[in-house]
Order: sequence, then C-alpha cells, then structure tokens
Amino acid sequence: MTSADGRNEVRAVYGGFGLAMALALIVAAADTGGLRDGVVAAVALALAGMGAGRVISMCIDRPSRFYPTVFYLLVELALAAALLMAR
Repeated sequence: MTSADGRNEVRAVYGGFGLAMALALIVAAADTGGLRDGVVAAVALALAGMGAGRVISMCIDRPSRFYPTVFYLLVELALAAALLMAR
C-alpha cells in the first residue's frame, strides 16, 4: 500500500477484523450470557466466506503457487468446519 489511507484500510480489515474474531471466540469459550453458539456460527461463516472468496478469486486468477492462497483456503475451510462441528 502506498498511501496512509490504504495502509489504514489493510490494518482495519486484516488486523482489526481478526482481533475482533479472536475476542469473540474468547467470549464464546467463556460461554457468558449464552452467546457461544451464535459467536461460533458467526466466526465459522466468516471463515467460510473468506474461503469462498478465495475460490472465486482462484477461478479468475490462478494462483502461481500453493502458499499462501491454497494454504489459507484449506486453513479457513478446516477451521470453519471444526467450529461448526463444535457447536
């Protein structure tokens, strides 16, 4: 990213969103207020959505190597499945 606005956007989306999801899973693990199932489902759907976005992107622009595109696709889909099974 060449501009401050661009770097801010990357930090917000890739950093902030990840931190929020981690915090949501910590809250879910503590199972306070009956939020566990909803949080787990929301995080699983977010991961599945990222995986779907990668698949669409891979159909448009073929990845040149396994890492990072295919590797993270597999990680996202595996974590989404694991979370949904844990519900």
